[in-house]
Amino acid sequence: MRVNPCMNKSILPCNKCKLYRGDCLSFLKTLSSNSVDSVVTDPPGGLGFMRIAWDSDKGGRDKWVKWLTERLKEAYRVLKPGGHLVIWTFPRTSHWTRMALDDSGYEFVHNLVHIFGTGKSHGKIVKSSTSREFNGFSTTLKTSYEEWVLVRKPSEGTVERNLKKWKVGALNVGACVVEGAPRPASPFSGHSLA
Repeated sequence: MRVNPCMNKSILPCNKCKLYRGDCLSFLKTLSSNSVDSVVTDPPGGLGFMRIAWDSDKGGRDKWVKWLTERLKEAYRVLKPGGHLVIWTFPRTSHWTRMALDDSGYEFVHNLVHIFGTGKSHGKIVKSSTSREFNGFSTTLKTSYEEWVLVRKPSEGTVERNLKKWKVGALNVGACVVEGAPRPASPFSGHSLA
């Protein structure tokens, strides 16, 4: 978790970032309310990936959602009003992650998708010695993308007021324009900050 984010190194030098290693719930409880600009998290997917204990489903959907909700509520508490949280979620359990986000009070902003060409189907692949007709068939598709969900702690008042007070609450999309592409006069042309 980044306490002092420096996403754009040309604006904030990386020595203003701190990275902490340890149990997130214990660490979050040491932070003051409304003290963190943003959170980026990659929690376990709840699939028992490679039979690793920390990635278990905690006993099923309801227990896993409760487990993640407890952590997301603590992240919500430490986020400044208008602060964003980006969370990784596995496609097969993304609905569990979204339930935990809803239960924690976040506002949905956007889906982010990372598409990749590696990997293989993790379903049951048919390998029959008696009937080769269905050899190579699988019960699932190969996962070719990861989902990240962008959410926000609700702002205090208008977005503009929130930006002035907390310095968070909107995304600087104007800084994301591709070099050489025509730039609009303002990244907020035609959009209200109310």
